[in-house]
Amino acid sequence: MTTPEPGEYCLFVFWESGSTVADVAADALRPCLGAIAGLRRAIFHLPQAAIDPLLREEHVKQAVLQLYFDDRGPMDEALRTSLASCLEAIGRALPALSACETSVQAMRVCCRRSPGGAASVAPSSVYLAGYEGGAEDHQPWIDEYLRGHVGLMQQLPGLRHLEVYARLSDSPASLAAQRWMLRNKVVFDDARVMQAALTSPIRGSMKAHRAGMPALPGRTEHEPMIAYTLVGA
Repeated sequence: MTTPEPGEYCLFVFWESGSTVADVAADALRPCLGAIAGLRRAIFHLPQAAIDPLLREEHVKQAVLQLYFDDRGPMDEALRTSLASCLEAIGRALPALSACETSVQAMRVCCRRSPGGAASVAPSSVYLAGYEGGAEDHQPWIDEYLRGHVGLMQQLPGLRHLEVYARLSDSPASLAAQRWMLRNKVVFDDARVMQAALTSPIRGSMKAHRAGMPALPGRTEHEPMIAYTLVGA
């Protein structure tokens, strides 16, 4: 497996169960992030229509924000200081999110692949997945996921980029979303390319591999979204 850059971390912010935000002007959100020191990259996601023939899950995410840091220290500092004011500013810029339930999860980037080259800074289409797991150690499950499943994911037609994230064992207990064991995303140039990937034959191989892995407690979620790069590339 490719070793990620040392100390690469990502803060996820989720808005759920509220009003839908129809569209967003990225320029209006960039000033909301100015107070976050050490922020390397920021990506904001909104729901996007897609049909997954293998899954019938309810989509509950109204928005997702990813904040990337090159080291653990700046991420922890953002959690302690600037994140709250950042989210308040986003709420003012997008009032529809004010009725949503908000949760945060701090994670480590444990795998990255870019078979299609660097992702574009233009809006792209993203399929976000999450595996809740349980409180016990699921490292063997994660190892098999990284060994086998990621290799299959790389065969998705039109795939531009993928990332996998693992939860941190020592994150603040106040982070309600922290129970989710593993998350990943696959990135495509647009909705058409993503839809073609979701209906491609390799999905059957992915489903078979997942079915052959040990049973995993907890929920799973898969969310098709459009992604706007606010900071970085």
